[in-house]
Amino acid sequence: MITRRDFLRIALLTPFALESLPGKLYADTKPRLKEALYYQKLDDKKMTVSCQLCPRGCIIPEGEAGFCRARKNVRGILFSLGYAQPCAIHIDPIEKKPFYNFYPKSMSFSIASAGCNLRCRFCQNWQISQVSPLDTVNQYSLPDKIVSTAKSSGCRSIAYTYTEPTNFFEYMLDTAKLARSNRLHQPGTAERTLQIP
Repeated sequence: MITRRDFLRIALLTPFALESLPGKLYADTKPRLKEALYYQKLDDKKMTVSCQLCPRGCIIPEGEAGFCRARKNVRGILFSLGYAQPCAIHIDPIEKKPFYNFYPKSMSFSIASAGCNLRCRFCQNWQISQVSPLDTVNQYSLPDKIVSTAKSSGCRSIAYTYTEPTNFFEYMLDTAKLARSNRLHQPGTAERTLQIP
């Protein structure tokens, strides 16, 4: 069990720890759009697509975003707006996730991208879950940078948390593959809204 003193020390020092990490967390290149997985083109003339990632099954006209605000139809191609665009990066005790008896007292590198396919009235992270990744201050960071920073900061896991991870599925998937090959665990906090056909 983590003591109150350790928890406060971690909570107060995390922002400073991220600034002093070796290497750059943020890439110098401009963000590029990542084509989304799990969608279907419906009408070539109107360039309408159907997102098939979650049970909502949004029908998205050209130039519009889905219900989650994190997937946008650009000329008939669905793009993930949150790819490599985390709006929250923190080092948390694993007990905060909350997980019981999962590498007790270890630290978890926690990331989130804006947007959510739910509208929970009690959401404690509504400032980032109820907006688009285009409306938040993001820290462009490719999956390899997330994994290397997590390892160099002594974290035993990478958590996809704070918002529904479904909305940044492609980013989570690419990061998880690299993390697994680097022996980092990946606990996720989700509302089970993923629906992969």
